[in-house]
Amino acid sequence: MPAPIVLMYHNICPPPPTAQIKGMYVDPRQFDWQIRWLLKHGFDITTFAQLTDKPAHARSVVLTLDDGYANNYSAAFPILQRHGVSAVIYPILTDLGKSGVTWPIGTERTPADLMTVPQVQEMAAAGIEFGSHLLHHKPLTEMSPDQCEQELSASREQLQAMTGQKVLSIAYPYGAFDDVIVGKTEQCGYQYAVTTLPGVNGQGTHPLRLSRFTAKGCKIHHRMKFRRMLKQAAKEAEAQWPALKPSY
Repeated sequence: MPAPIVLMYHNICPPPPTAQIKGMYVDPRQFDWQIRWLLKHGFDITTFAQLTDKPAHARSVVLTLDDGYANNYSAAFPILQRHGVSAVIYPILTDLGKSGVTWPIGTERTPADLMTVPQVQEMAAAGIEFGSHLLHHKPLTEMSPDQCEQELSASREQLQAMTGQKVLSIAYPYGAFDDVIVGKTEQCGYQYAVTTLPGVNGQGTHPLRLSRFTAKGCKIHHRMKFRRMLKQAAKEAEAQWPALKPSY
């Protein structure tokens, strides 16, 4: 059973002056505040692996971070450890350890540094969950059937070997998917897949079509927007999951 609320992050750092999409950046102080706020207000921060042993309820939240930026290790990781919670990180495997990376079809053109393989392994050993974002940062919908299957299978196998974890989930690059992609994703052994579509995941949501809310946090008013977004999401989740409403 998927978590009703999934949050999407990218960079955990202040936006650089060249940033074209400031919503892809969350200041570490606001990331810390967001986690504290969630825990204070009865939200259960979990991961897909943890959900196999602990059933989801209406305030279950999965924190996801796309692309595998170096600041996920240097900034997000210590904050997660300090609060005793985990997250799911989706690195692009062939770009691990690279500096000054941009992607051809990405709208954000600011060069980025990505985490290294030893950093991935350190985080995995500490309980951070990892999922696939493929070998290359390309939309699955633009690949041939053979290339699609290769990217899905090889990225999962390599990530499992790298982390020693069973890889349960994938974040579709650029949020691109269709019915054919969902079928191939299932065939390749994934149990969960996250999209870029906003919304609460109900009990009838397909686990390979999970919606995510974008978490922002580089401006003062983002705290107010975060509170409003999560309160509304919890209200909707409790309406859809009445039997799983937590006591708080």
